[in-house]
Amino acid sequence: MYVGVVDMHASFCGGLQSAEGFKQHRFADAIGPDEQNQTSGQQLQMDVLVQLQVAFWESGGKVLELEHDLLPQKCEFRRVNLQLVLATEENISSIQSMADVIWRDHYPEIIGMEQVEYMLGRFYSTDGMLQQMRDGQQFYRVLVDGNPLGFLAIEARGEGSYFLNKLYIDTREQRRGLGRAIWEALLLLLTDMRAMRLQVNRQNYKAINFYFKVGFVIERVADFDIGDGYFMNDFVMLYQR
Repeated sequence: MYVGVVDMHASFCGGLQSAEGFKQHRFADAIGPDEQNQTSGQQLQMDVLVQLQVAFWESGGKVLELEHDLLPQKCEFRRVNLQLVLATEENISSIQSMADVIWRDHYPEIIGMEQVEYMLGRFYSTDGMLQQMRDGQQFYRVLVDGNPLGFLAIEARGEGSYFLNKLYIDTREQRRGLGRAIWEALLLLLTDMRAMRLQVNRQNYKAINFYFKVGFVIERVADFDIGDGYFMNDFVMLYQR
C-alpha cells in the first residue's frame, strides 16, 4: 500500500496565520494497488488533493492587520491523479515548451531577461537536454489528470545521494499544494535516497521558502560561472532522511 501525504497547510492557505496561530494539517491518503497507485523506477502514480478554489471568509476580502497583511481565506480541495513519468528524447519538445513559459514568467525579475534567454539556450536547447540526459540526469514529466503541468530532473551522485537539478510547475498551477505533492511523490519514487541537494538562486524567495517547508536547509553559499559573463548566485540546499 502506498501512502500519499499532502500538506494542506500550503502557502496559499496554511501560510495564513492568525494571532493565535494556525496549526499544520496533513492529509494521509492510503490507497491500495487495486486503486491504480503504482510505483516503479520509471513512473509513480498517486491520488492527491489540490486546492479547487479560494474564497475570502469575509465579503470584500478584508485584510487582517498583523505583522504582515494577510488575507483570510478558505480552501476547498478536489482529488486529482498525479503522475511522475520518466521522460525520453521524444518528450524533449514538451519540456522545452513548459520551460520557455515558466522561465519567461518567473525569472526576469530575478536574473533579468538577457540571462533568462542565455540559460534557456544553454540548458533547454535540444542538444543541451540530450547532453544532460547522457550525463545522467533523469527527467520526469509531471502529469495531473493526464495533463503535463511541470517537470523535474534528478541525478544520482553516489550511494543514496541525489541532486535535484530541476523542479518546475506551470506558474498558473502554483500555490495549490502541487509542489509538496510532487516532492512527496519523489520521496516515494527514490526509496534509497538518504540525501538530496539542489541549487537555488538567492533571490528566488518563493522557491527557497518552499524548500524550507519540505525540510531542506542551506548548506552553503556559492556562485557558479556559467559562461559569457553570467553567474548563478545560489544557495546549495540539503535534505536528509
